[in-house]
Parts: sequence; C-alpha cells; structure tokens
Amino acid sequence: MNLKGTFSGLVDKALSAGGHFNQEFNAVLDEYRGTVSILESCGFRVDKCKVSLGLLPKVHTTIRGSLDFLDITRLQGLPMTQNNRMFETLVGGLETVAKLGTVVDLKKLPDLRIHILLAVPPEISFEFADATDTL
Repeated sequence: MNLKGTFSGLVDKALSAGGHFNQEFNAVLDEYRGTVSILESCGFRVDKCKVSLGLLPKVHTTIRGSLDFLDITRLQGLPMTQNNRMFETLVGGLETVAKLGTVVDLKKLPDLRIHILLAVPPEISFEFADATDTL
C-alpha cells in the first residue's frame, strides 16, 4: 500500500472541498456584512469577534444591544434584506424572542446579545443579561 500516494490524494480532495467551501463561505460573509450593518443601524454594536482558521474557517461574533430599540416590523420591511437568509433567520429568532418576552419578564434583562457563528453548521443564538454584566 502506498501511504504517501493515499495521503496525497486525501489532501488534494480536502483542498478541493475547502476551495468549494471558501466560495460558499464568501457568499455567507456577504450576507453577514449586510446583517451586521442593519443591526448597527438599529443601535446594536459588534462587541466581540473571533476568527478561527483551519481547513474550514469559523467566525464567531457577539453583537450587543437593547430590546428597547428593536422594531421587528421595520426590520422585516427593509428592501436590503431580501435574499439574505442569515437576516431572515435572525428576524425569525427575534420574533421568537419577542413572544418569549410576553411570557418571561425580559425587562429585568434588557441587554440582548446576539451570537452569530459562521461555521459548518452555522448558528445564531440569543442571550439576555443585566446591562451591567460583562461578556
């Protein structure tokens, strides 16, 4: 068995898959840029960003803001959000958060942190905290 040839073939396949993934990842980054700029226009700010590089890169971002400034209806109507799956997912999550606010008193936890992980698989999560709580 030629281990060197087998390993070389596996590396070539991985690099080929990585190249395809990088094209897809660049498209996701474009959606990410649009999503972040929309949130910044609503008073949110990027609080933390971590980039991990490997065969498949990962970007983890924490965006911080307040539920008081969030107008979901306005966000849904923005023309720049069409065909932005990330933003559509984010708005869907924010709608769920708003419904949760009718059951749980989120006013005690006014600081909203949105965690976006660009990886395989991607993930968006929401965290509520006291405004004095640090990351």
